Amino acid sequence: GQQGNPTITLNNTQNQPIFSFKNGSLEITGVITAKKGGNIAGWEIGENALYKKNNNVEVVGMSPGNISFWAGGSASAAPFRVTSGGVLTATNANITGEIKAKTGRIGIKSDGTGGWIIGPNSIYNGTNSLTSKAKGLYLGTDGIRGYENDNNYFQLSSGKLTAAGADISGKITATTLIIGNQSADNWV
Repeated sequence: GQQGNPTITLNNTQNQPIFSFKNGSLEITGVITAKKGGNIAGWEIGENALYKKNNNVEVVGMSPGNISFWAGGSASAAPFRVTSGGVLTATNANITGEIKAKTGRIGIKSDGTGGWIIGPNSIYNGTNSLTSKAKGLYLGTDGIRGYENDNNYFQLSSGKLTAAGADISGKITATTLIIGNQSADNWV
């Protein structure tokens, strides 16, 4: 056999190298086409995807299809996946840093209901405005409302507190006090 490090070079018609194997390194200039069934560093080449298996089960992959990247299982069922439209599914995420969202939901039950709904100017669970009669809590830029029924609610809006009942302890300071239809100015 031949000793040393062989060199193989293929040139195009302009005498520019397009394939070079030298000292154990391979350089290719141009398009490389890999066929289904091959692999690169343990990643399998599929019809339209590149994926990795563990114990013959697909665990991570990427594709130009609807689900562009996935990890933890097959593309359609993986607990972490990102669609080509940017929809992220992460079934057990610990996120640090800032999260920015115009709208959304947090604390959703496993059946997809409930939780807190986030809007551009409010966050609420149940009651969704200062006038809503649905049971729940509303926090908005226009005020705060807690509602259970017409006999049990509170609302704070434009500096005014409205409630269907109150237990207040401590000092109350007011410039005008009206109880029922009577002014308390002259009470002793």
